[in-house]
Amino acid sequence: LNATNLSVFNKYAAEFIAGSIAGELATQGQLKLSNAFSLEAKLSGKGLALSSGRDKIFSLASLNVAQIALSPNSLTLNKITLGSPAANISLNKDRRLNLLSLIKPAAQAKQTAKPAQAAPSRPAKSKANFAWSVKNISLSGGSLNFTDESLATPFKLRISDMKASISEISPKRAADIKLSSLVSGSGLASITVRAYPLDFKRKSDINVVLKEIPLAPASPYTAKYIGNEIAGGKLNLKLAYKIDDGKLNASNDLNLDRFELGKEVQSKDALSLPIGLVVSILKDSDDQIDISLPLSGAMNDPKFSYGALIWGAIKKLLSDIVLSPFRFMGKIAGVDTKKLESIDFEAASSEILISENSKIDDLAKVAKAKPELKIILNSAYNEKLDTHEFQRRSLQNTLTLMSNKQGLSTDEAIAALKIKYGIKSGGDEAMKELISAQKFTRSRLDELALARAAAVQSALVQRGVSVSRIEIKKPSEAELKQNSFIPLSLGVER
Repeated sequence: LNATNLSVFNKYAAEFIAGSIAGELATQGQLKLSNAFSLEAKLSGKGLALSSGRDKIFSLASLNVAQIALSPNSLTLNKITLGSPAANISLNKDRRLNLLSLIKPAAQAKQTAKPAQAAPSRPAKSKANFAWSVKNISLSGGSLNFTDESLATPFKLRISDMKASISEISPKRAADIKLSSLVSGSGLASITVRAYPLDFKRKSDINVVLKEIPLAPASPYTAKYIGNEIAGGKLNLKLAYKIDDGKLNASNDLNLDRFELGKEVQSKDALSLPIGLVVSILKDSDDQIDISLPLSGAMNDPKFSYGALIWGAIKKLLSDIVLSPFRFMGKIAGVDTKKLESIDFEAASSEILISENSKIDDLAKVAKAKPELKIILNSAYNEKLDTHEFQRRSLQNTLTLMSNKQGLSTDEAIAALKIKYGIKSGGDEAMKELISAQKFTRSRLDELALARAAAVQSALVQRGVSVSRIEIKKPSEAELKQNSFIPLSLGVER
């Protein structure tokens, strides 16, 4: 059967699509009819196209199916080659996809439909007895053009030089899928998949590599959703997704090479995300940003949502970066920033410990390497430990004063204080009660916390950091470190 020009079918297709088809198809085969029929055939085509007006939506330079085998119980398509498939997909200003505009609404019946008569019942044919497969699919020279005109600045993407192969699509066997292409003229996309196409939750192994994808063309989207254009940079991405019986385990390793944010853009759709701060924190001295985002989930759970899983992981990551920035900076100016979480102090003291000087040295180096960031000192105290130490020192001073002025021994002074405070116990318990009995004003904790921050600030200034780039936050309670030290936590702001 030869159809030298598919356009002859346009008058029939017009009832269903608002477009036209073109191209040539040819089939050759042998049909056998006996107790059960069988068909052996092959199919070829060229210049196939689906158009809307003058715009080609989809085209295919060549199509070949080397084997079509059909019988009552099976269907096999084998050795399918697609030559230079091309698609032009677009969203208009109303966010309507051009593909949807091709589909016509269902035609209304011209006359009142008659009640349908029940068809004679026939034994149901078991789907399990019908075997089908599509094997050895290959694609070369493919391309995709995508345009989104719904944005303030239209977005355009071109994927070219596409190659793909699929070993087999069938209900019973896993498929090996490979795809590669150029993105925006210079970036590489490579995808390898081993999965059951009709039941991917059963067992799937998916790997995606994106290499040197230009990011500036994505500015129309980033302007809308994060309020910033992208001035430059390239994306490198490595994804590894493993699914086994509905259990997802995935790794997402992302690298942004020489990434630069562009100008800020006012957008009502922009998410409230500290993108500028996050970029400044993550970028290392080689102008690289590396992010690793592991994921896991139960896909068989009715509440499972891949989008929610990704977004939840991203929000947690951004929160962690802002709250613990030095943990994510990596190495800056030769400094291992993971050690810069806090400057630690002894109880009731604002004196910088010898062990903390190297941290302050490194903090000054980071501040100089990232001049766009402000160093945040979270002035801190621990109410229980600092108060106890202040009171212990107060008692010790009182005992010393009584010894010097009244000529009392330490034991005699303690005995006198026990009478004064009405303490009946002895030994260590008496000392605890005496310490607790010492007067203490809580405002001293705030003063101590601010003194600690001022000490760190002064040390940074001595190391060449401008005082205008150091901000001291209000005093707050801090959890003890190693049950002995009060950590003054460090942060950054942009």
